[in-house]
Amino acid sequence: MTPYFSQKISDYYFDNKWHLTSSFMQSFPRISLDIISTPIPGLADDRSWIRSGFGNITAASAFAHIRPQFPKVDWGSWIWAPFIPARRSLFVWRTIVGKLPTFDMNRLIGIQGPNRCPLCSAAEETMDHVLLNCPFSASIWADVFRWFLIDQPLPLDVGSMIRFSIHQKNSKQVGNLWKAGVVSLLWSLWSHRNNVIHKNFAPSRHLILKQVRVFLCEAANNFVLGTMANSVSDLLILNNISIAGQPRKPFSYIYVAWHLPPPSWIKVNTDGSVREGRIHAGGVFRNAFNDVLGCYHFSGGQGVAFEAELFAIIIAIESVHRAKWERVWFESDSSFVVQLLQSLSETIGGFFGFSS
Repeated sequence: MTPYFSQKISDYYFDNKWHLTSSFMQSFPRISLDIISTPIPGLADDRSWIRSGFGNITAASAFAHIRPQFPKVDWGSWIWAPFIPARRSLFVWRTIVGKLPTFDMNRLIGIQGPNRCPLCSAAEETMDHVLLNCPFSASIWADVFRWFLIDQPLPLDVGSMIRFSIHQKNSKQVGNLWKAGVVSLLWSLWSHRNNVIHKNFAPSRHLILKQVRVFLCEAANNFVLGTMANSVSDLLILNNISIAGQPRKPFSYIYVAWHLPPPSWIKVNTDGSVREGRIHAGGVFRNAFNDVLGCYHFSGGQGVAFEAELFAIIIAIESVHRAKWERVWFESDSSFVVQLLQSLSETIGGFFGFSS
């Protein structure tokens, strides 16, 4: 151990005063002033590991200090999931870091062999080509994109494909299925490429798409993938891949019984909603025999839910006046709109009833 490590602060600080050597103070005057102005509490002198919050050195903190530091990547946790086999996640990791033994990589290390893509025979094989840009592979990706209602061009390299997949905005269930689909398709394309080379398989789009569908179904049946969003797009996606949706559990249940209107009356049920900032409204007219007399739908500009519910009622009132119906029962799920219209019922006139 060097003399510097054997010295203690107490060698230079005693009698409540710093005693620095004259040579040190002449060589480092500014540092000496900082040291002299630093108060020392009345504690026992001890060594402290500055990379630990408590001053104690541990094997973990020492290893963290000496091991190489690499920047964090956004795909590190994305490729690993309980519903994805570890070897498939490891395969995706190898593709991202460019460690697949494609023909172009083999030539770099001196292995001679064919250089044409075994799936299309039209271009030189590279990792990005065989997994994405090959016409055979690109056509399969196009089908998977259609399953998930993605209307965007296919990324040109695997790294961009993974980043594109990470930033897709989906519900928990659809997002996990999309992750499983991307990993499964990359794995299936590479496995199929190997079978074409080593087992003389003929390239088959149908076989790869079937493998991806089977993997998605196994993931959905054996693991909890989260819940779907209350949206038409999620329903269409899940229907495309033949997987049952997992809706969110409601906070509470309210039992509602729908009743026919009285004889000679007409009942209209209205509803309004807001999606992506735009208001939508609709309604259905029925008579006492439960016959549908008509329905309507309206999409407007920017607004809030209350405005959408109010628009639904306003359009219904306009329809009633055009049809010259006299006894109409308006039913809405917005109590605020119903209270507003009940207060205006005398102004509206006619035999109208409002309920929620």
